Amino acid sequence: MPVDITDVLDILTTLCDDENLRVSVKESLKSGLIAGTITTIGGLIGGPAGVAVGSIAGAAGATYYARGKFKPLSHVLREMPKDQKQILYDRAIAIIQGLSIEDAAVLGKFVLDDPAIRQELLSVLVDHASRQMHLQIID
Repeated sequence: MPVDITDVLDILTTLCDDENLRVSVKESLKSGLIAGTITTIGGLIGGPAGVAVGSIAGAAGATYYARGKFKPLSHVLREMPKDQKQILYDRAIAIIQGLSIEDAAVLGKFVLDDPAIRQELLSVLVDHASRQMHLQIID
């Protein structure tokens, strides 16, 4: 019996969690602009000491703004529409099919323990997230 889409997606979400892959849900550029703006204002008002204070305040402001705007890729995979899951499954199964393993548990262990297969699947995941879903992967 071939491995079904649910089993492959479970393996991929485990791989995402193991690698701590996250995506930017909102524009992270805004956080940078907040930090830079507050630092600049601090420098204009207080000179060199103002830059130091402004950068601390800017970092705190950007951190506050960015809360909750990064999400584990595994959560995004679980929430994907069915057509996106099918595309990802087709790409992953093209790598996995050559292994001739039809039991999901054995396949999952093999994939997670084999660095070459693991890297190929990670490449598929990152490519799918960035090209198909237009998400930014956060390292």
